Amino acid sequence: MVEHGREETRPPRQEELLKFLTAAKGSGATDEFVFSLLRSRGWSAGAIYGAFGRYYEDITGVAVPERAGIIEGARDGFLHLLSFGTLGTWTIALGAILFDYIDFSFPDPVAAAQYYSRTYQEAGNLACLLVAFPVYLGVTSFVLRDQARFPEKRDSSLRKWLTWLALLVAASVIIGDLITFVAYLLRGEITIRFALHVLVVFALAAGVFGYYKEQS
Repeated sequence: MVEHGREETRPPRQEELLKFLTAAKGSGATDEFVFSLLRSRGWSAGAIYGAFGRYYEDITGVAVPERAGIIEGARDGFLHLLSFGTLGTWTIALGAILFDYIDFSFPDPVAAAQYYSRTYQEAGNLACLLVAFPVYLGVTSFVLRDQARFPEKRDSSLRKWLTWLALLVAASVIIGDLITFVAYLLRGEITIRFALHVLVVFALAAGVFGYYKEQS
């Protein structure tokens, strides 16, 4: 398409997608069928909607109007950041609570005197868990419902960056946890209390990694 005396250039993959879309529509295929077919071949919703936009721009000669997305974009960013922030808060708090329970059940005689001074710390961890976890569930549920209504939001750059950041942090924690376990094992310093600490860290990090891998 030529606009204002200048030929529009598109990346080869986008041009390939638009060429297929034009041929499919010319053969009578519906928008829904083409969209489902392209999604099944691995194309993102954003790329497909972009191709539909360029297709209808070409046949109508009118550009697809851009919506005012500053407010909605800021809202989506706020929700994603709040979700990931509360994720870190409640997972750390839960891990600390489980650590305290393990230390109480399998006390270290050398540090036994320190266990009685943890009341305030335990109360703080419990408060973090009781507040942050429900907020995380509520925000995450809202985000998932919003993405079900508007599938293109799954292609949000911010969502993808934060999702892969969560995967990176979780993977790093798992690797560090396993390295620590192997190091103590080779030194012959493994105790039940230490092994349970390692298991708690691994379970929390693996749970986060598994969930966000599904969301990626």
